[in-house]
Amino acid sequence: ELSSTDFRAILQVNVVAPFEIIAGVIESMKHRKFGRIVNISSIWGQISREGRSLYSSSKAALDALTKSFALEFGPYNVLINSVAPGYVDTELIKKHNTDLELAEIKKTIPLQRFAKKTEISNLVKFLCSEDNSYVTGQIITIDGGYVCK
Repeated sequence: ELSSTDFRAILQVNVVAPFEIIAGVIESMKHRKFGRIVNISSIWGQISREGRSLYSSSKAALDALTKSFALEFGPYNVLINSVAPGYVDTELIKKHNTDLELAEIKKTIPLQRFAKKTEISNLVKFLCSEDNSYVTGQIITIDGGYVCK
């Protein structure tokens, strides 16, 4: 059942909150002519599946916000990207899936495993670093090839 209350709640977390955080820091970054912002998106902003309409549309909106802000704030050397993880080896995925379900999901991933949390965090770390001087406006998918299928 579709609920506008549920939709508003997920938009609040996945779109409004990142917007408000960016709004809170952007003037300082513009003034310094340096900034790095990384939004955490999801593969579900690029693809969808039954039962994921609210989540998918909220992450797609976050991706659009990322691209628009990258254009707007690039002239101030503020680089803005989104990282879009696929399945990650966390307690949450284990809590909501049986061992058999986890094995079936892994079969759908070309690398046949879930991402390690450190693989996600290392990408975020690079995007936030001074070593990143040119990557902006990107939605970087890190999913072991899942969305390629």
